[in-house]
Amino acid sequence: QKQACKALLTLAADVDNRARITEAWGIEHAVAALNTTFYKVREEEFGVIERVVLAMAVHPSEARMQEKACKALCILADYGDNRVLIAEVGGIEYVMTAMSVHPMAGVQEQACWTLRNLATN
Repeated sequence: QKQACKALLTLAADVDNRARITEAWGIEHAVAALNTTFYKVREEEFGVIERVVLAMAVHPSEARMQEKACKALCILADYGDNRVLIAEVGGIEYVMTAMSVHPMAGVQEQACWTLRNLATN
């Protein structure tokens, strides 16, 4: 199921695929899979990371959501293990996309803080 969620993230990079994923209830199925699959130490954070990145992928034109998603990833990136997972599921690319699509200060600020936290060792 985790691989299926990663595949959805990859597919969601294409605009046409986003609509198909939404129409096929792909987001709901991904969230259900994440809710039933990840029950280890701090796994609730792992499920959140995939959900946040999936939301960024499926709703790239929603500036407020992109800002909030960047803020969530920024907070989650404070935990060292999460940095790797954020990178693995494409979080860095979606943060960069949010920056390029949304020039408003809120998105830019949250994205910069997120990238800073991801770059910190």
